[in-house]
Amino acid sequence: MKLKDISNKMVVCLWLGLFIFVVGCEKHEDVTPSSQSSPSQVSTPLHTQPCLLTSLATAYGKYNYLYTGDKRLSEIQHVLSDPTTPYEQWKMGYTNGLLTTVSYYIQYSGSVTPVVYTFEYGPNNKPSKLTQSQGTYLLSTITYKYDTKDRLVMGEENLGGGVAFTFKYEYGVDNNVSKKYMATYSNALALAAVHHTYDNRERFFAASPDLTLVEIYLFKYDPSVSNLIASTVYFDATAYSQTTFSPYLAQTFTYAQNGYITSIINEASGQYNYSWLFTFYGATYSCK
Repeated sequence: MKLKDISNKMVVCLWLGLFIFVVGCEKHEDVTPSSQSSPSQVSTPLHTQPCLLTSLATAYGKYNYLYTGDKRLSEIQHVLSDPTTPYEQWKMGYTNGLLTTVSYYIQYSGSVTPVVYTFEYGPNNKPSKLTQSQGTYLLSTITYKYDTKDRLVMGEENLGGGVAFTFKYEYGVDNNVSKKYMATYSNALALAAVHHTYDNRERFFAASPDLTLVEIYLFKYDPSVSNLIASTVYFDATAYSQTTFSPYLAQTFTYAQNGYITSIINEASGQYNYSWLFTFYGATYSCK
């Protein structure tokens, strides 16, 4: 596989993650979605302590999460049919206690040179920039902006010829994302989604600050603190293809007892959406 192919694959896969909604380790309690005029409503938080995820098995293979003795994330492995040889690996590197590099390896890529993601931090100790490179090739940079509460509100990705992708978040009083905006290249930001209701459980990666950083900044999951229950999607700019849903795509999310997504329902047609984008469908997990 050529360098350009690897770069394109990673860019597409990462931005597809913008529409993956992931959830917590506790048992889900039923919550009735509120009206569309009151986004990001949530019941009183339970302040549950999530587990430290060690493995996650899905229909698309198994993910192993490895930690050091002091519970710092050291590696994520994606294993397919051969459990002894990971198909994909993400190896973490730290500097002065901060996660500064993630080295990505993929089997059969034709190259032993990993794609390296390098984090730079601002005065708030949150990522200010993420650089993607392979060897001497600079593939992309993403710069981040925060509000006065140090919540992530915007990211701009540059592929070398100017800003190619922009995302923006708005938050409700519960610190969950209430609205999402997207734009590609020179297009104006457009309303991408309104998130109406969340449950009262922390998300599956909340027990590990390192895993939280990787899931939000590298895999681009929404930076909400709880699990999404109902959402209306208006616009999809993932994978650099702009699609407008007319008039909108209303979705609800249901969860298994272990807290992972079991279905995404398109309310307009009542049909289940088992899209491969939602890779946590049918998941089982273990933790400590």
